[in-house]
Amino acid sequence: MGDRDTAEPRSQYEIGELLGRGSSGLVYRAVTPDGLEVAIKKIPLCKDSMVTIQNEIDMMKSAECPYFVGLIDEFYVEEEDEMWIVQEFCPGGSLADVMEFCSVSFTEAQVRWAINCIVHAVDYLHSKSRIHRDVKAANTLLTKDGGVRLTDLGVAALLDEKTQSRQTAIGSPYWMAPEVIQKSMYGKKADIWSIGITAIELAEGAPPMKDVHPFRALFVIPSQPPPTLSINPANWSNAFHDFVKCCLQKDPALRPSAEDLLKHEFLQNPQKDCLALLVDQVIAKMEEIRQSLEAEAAKPSSEGNPPPDSSPEPSDDDEEDTNSIVDNEAGCSDSEGSLVVRTFNADTPRTTSSREDAYKRFVEKLKQNPNS
Repeated sequence: MGDRDTAEPRSQYEIGELLGRGSSGLVYRAVTPDGLEVAIKKIPLCKDSMVTIQNEIDMMKSAECPYFVGLIDEFYVEEEDEMWIVQEFCPGGSLADVMEFCSVSFTEAQVRWAINCIVHAVDYLHSKSRIHRDVKAANTLLTKDGGVRLTDLGVAALLDEKTQSRQTAIGSPYWMAPEVIQKSMYGKKADIWSIGITAIELAEGAPPMKDVHPFRALFVIPSQPPPTLSINPANWSNAFHDFVKCCLQKDPALRPSAEDLLKHEFLQNPQKDCLALLVDQVIAKMEEIRQSLEAEAAKPSSEGNPPPDSSPEPSDDDEEDTNSIVDNEAGCSDSEGSLVVRTFNADTPRTTSSREDAYKRFVEKLKQNPNS
């Protein structure tokens, strides 16, 4: 890791509630003594995680771009053998949070603004010969004023200097480009495919094939025609349809670059404030969930123990997120280096209520076993 900053972060940051889980660790809300809100990602250190951690820190340090979550500081916490990455706090959560917890359907103007920001971020990475490899709504955060930030650079990668390509299969199944799934040599155009899938995700509330198990999606994506805006297609402009079509060319050579995408008709004249009102809705909803959890925890029982849960015991799959990482790189693969997928139960309907229940179970599980 190089020289580690071993300052005592607990004296500088008051750790608050859990915000979510990144590709490499848990993310918490925190406050400085002068009242500044930040987000802190706690990453347990181990032999396999060192490269990922250093990669994420290096990526954040080098990403001097307003479309990425800003890096504020980094600490090594010796007592817990964790690396803490202090970054910009985005109170609106992710665009996936907005859809799932607030039952929001984005307008075309809102999709345009979000995708415009994502493409700017990806274009910056590509100009530095880097690729993100995990573009999706869950990795796109909202600032207080409705700005959009791309985050989770833990699986981003530097392209080979000569070939400008990679070959390791990594990403989230529904958003992965065909060439990535097939373990072919791939490059910047893999991010363009993910942008197209994310555009559909924002417009329709979920990525294509959301009802297909992720393992099966890995076989179906390369063999079927590219997805389109298929739910209420008449609701979307011709420019939006064409944008998605351009991004989702099966042959990566036919996909435009991020720089060229910024010139596409669909991304012109974005409305910068069109997502600002949604931030307050997300904050209010998450506060409602937090208070509900606290009220449940405070309920007394006749025998002094928490009341038993009458619902079926959730399986491990139920508690996993659909935004799963597929990976066969060092630090993320199994002992044989084979493809690993951490998935959710695809048979569970993705309703707002079920997502809230899953969120509550997830929080309770983390309280009982923070290292799970």
